Amino acid sequence: MSKIGFDEEEMKNIVLFFNHHTGTELYPDFSPVVNDPRNPYYNSEETADIQWLITEKSISPMFVKYLVEDEMIAFAQSKDMDDQTIKENLDFLLRYFKRKDYFDKPRVTIIV
Repeated sequence: MSKIGFDEEEMKNIVLFFNHHTGTELYPDFSPVVNDPRNPYYNSEETADIQWLITEKSISPMFVKYLVEDEMIAFAQSKDMDDQTIKENLDFLLRYFKRKDYFDKPRVTIIV
């Protein structure tokens, strides 16, 4: 059995999300963009690539919805689509780009 370990510096950069359908999700290299009062590693200068969040197959739709609907991230996007347009069309975008993974299924995904 192999062991996955994170050193102290790497642990500062991981976001843990509990999805009540699939369990615990870990997202390395993501804490600087999550605006949560309990996140001491948040950096207001950092932005999240909304296109990547919506199209990346390894990121659960529930996590993306949580971040966007609760306004926990600032988007880096083109001027063609503003934050309100993204919010209004988020469900459609997630269903389109994550059609096979839109409905949560229990699984283990590790992104290194």
